Amino acid sequence: MSVSLACADRFSFDQFYGLVLDYLGEDDSGEALDVQDLELRLRRVYDNPIDWNSATRQQFEDLQFVGDRMIEELLFYADYYGPVRSLAELRLVDDIESPLLLLLPMVMCVVELADTVRWADAFRYTKHKLALRSDVVLEQRKGYESGHYLGEQFRLLGRYDFEAGNNFRVGVTTESDAGEPWFKDGGRGFDLYRFFVEASNIAEVSRVVVGSYRVGFGRGLLFGQQAYGDRLSQVLNRNSSSYGVSGYGGVSEQPTLFGGAAKLEFNRLSVTPFYSYTALDADTAGGVWHSFSESGYHRTTTEIERRGTLGLHTIGANASYNQRYYSVGMTAYGGFFTLPAVLGNGDWKANDFEGDRQWGVSLDYAFHRSKVWFSGETALSQGFALATTNTLLVRPLSELQFAVTHRYFSPKYHAFWANASSSLSGVNAEHGASFAMQVPVGRAKNLSFLADVYKPLWASTTMSATQIGYELRSQFQGVFNSDKTLYASLRYKMRPAWYSEEDWHISQSSTDRVGQLYLKFSYAMLNCRFVTGGQANLAQENILGEFTKPAFGWLFYQDVAYDVEVVPLRLKARMALYGAPTWANRFYLYESDVPMAGYVPAMYGSAFRWYLMADYKFKFGLTAALRIAQTIYSDREVIGSSHDQIDKPHKTDVHILLSYEIKNTQRAL
Repeated sequence: MSVSLACADRFSFDQFYGLVLDYLGEDDSGEALDVQDLELRLRRVYDNPIDWNSATRQQFEDLQFVGDRMIEELLFYADYYGPVRSLAELRLVDDIESPLLLLLPMVMCVVELADTVRWADAFRYTKHKLALRSDVVLEQRKGYESGHYLGEQFRLLGRYDFEAGNNFRVGVTTESDAGEPWFKDGGRGFDLYRFFVEASNIAEVSRVVVGSYRVGFGRGLLFGQQAYGDRLSQVLNRNSSSYGVSGYGGVSEQPTLFGGAAKLEFNRLSVTPFYSYTALDADTAGGVWHSFSESGYHRTTTEIERRGTLGLHTIGANASYNQRYYSVGMTAYGGFFTLPAVLGNGDWKANDFEGDRQWGVSLDYAFHRSKVWFSGETALSQGFALATTNTLLVRPLSELQFAVTHRYFSPKYHAFWANASSSLSGVNAEHGASFAMQVPVGRAKNLSFLADVYKPLWASTTMSATQIGYELRSQFQGVFNSDKTLYASLRYKMRPAWYSEEDWHISQSSTDRVGQLYLKFSYAMLNCRFVTGGQANLAQENILGEFTKPAFGWLFYQDVAYDVEVVPLRLKARMALYGAPTWANRFYLYESDVPMAGYVPAMYGSAFRWYLMADYKFKFGLTAALRIAQTIYSDREVIGSSHDQIDKPHKTDVHILLSYEIKNTQRAL
């Protein structure tokens, strides 16, 4: 067997990961993005590059930054023109974007097979990794002083991973949040236990998973995994929800499927049956439930009493058929709660889910001819409520593209595991459309525009149904070389106002109008990599139908990462100054953290924030990492409220991680 590895001069993983985040674009929604899971996925593929000649659709889907259209082009090229001899042939793939020419060689290779490779050969390259991590806030919170929080003031996390090439892996994760008791007061040691076993590429079995897992099909109307990046990336179809099935060992407290799933492939046809039982935290007093909690916290007596009180059985299947110019898939599922849901008081609750059963069926489709790509998904749920989302994409040139997306989600549409792109929270009661355009302005440089408009179809305690919301955005992304990138974004959002409506008995107020400018420049000198960035915004709040005067918010930050040459030591640091006078002016900014972590804090108030992180790799497989972060406020003497209140104007976080890794690299090539 001979191997051609065009990624011999690859960037470091940190540099590669940073370029991926730049390519996807900054997300400013404030949602709790599971960046830990994205980083773990990319690191695994970075350590075990995908062989283009034998790659499967599932392997490319695991990358998460390559959309369905480009996956089809990569698979078609290897099948029609193969065997591929060099990664230089990436330039010959139809309509490939310049940033992908930079990113894909970091996670791909070309292997010319002289004979058949057995599945068990993957076990010639194995890796065991054990990690322990602890987080603590040095300042005391009220909840610990009063005894309201029953546990200690630190978080503890443990993780074990085993990998055998790209074909087999095992993951075990345990976690206990700060304030959660161990073996007293309802504690059970670690509060979260999660594990999975995943095997891939076994004859017709593309992947089989037992334990905790995630699935994604079509556009996410029934089952969708988290979409990373900004709205422009999603509308232009760089990523989608159809990521198949994958084991999940992260610590996100979002509900996770637990059971078994298998993806079977027969030439162009794939079939994925799955079953899951998920325990949810809910208030089940009276033998019914109104809502469930996704916080994952079990720090108080009440939170412990609601832990896992509601069960959800999920059984379903997906069948997909993929051809060069079209693909079609069907998904069906049934969900069975162990207790029924009942409607709450208030007319705005009339469209909420009720009962103990859900069902859904969807058809997803994609058609590609010449420079035009049409894709979408249409679904029905119980009561035959409709949801549909469709995108028409036109690409006259590889870097020039136009996309129009339409979406409609009925107020009665309910699918528990849905995660489709929307402007409101959830896939429910929304009608909207988006237009996006990307224009090349040089090699690996483009200018993009987005216009999104939407209307709620039913009022709730968080949204009026009588107004229209919209978002306008222009964005520049440029890769000048491997050492210099520039990201600039200008956007304006107007969310429908909340105000008193006598017919629906709603009286709320919220942010309505926000305009924001974001600049970020990445560059390298010697062994240092720098990121200089800044944000500024103007925001107005709507209080009972009246807009306040615009409030100005600003943020400036400087990042530096340094690799020490004489020892395997990496240092990272950030200094940030910001002023966000209202909650509407708040900023969200991704922060580097110790391995197995990622953090996107909400920056509100007037403060100086800094962090320093050190990562040292010992020769015998041990890695030690330490991160200290602190926020010092100049506009307050107390941080937080209620049980999370800190009676000081500063907050200090300390994260410590120890990991041990054993590799067997006796791989016959």
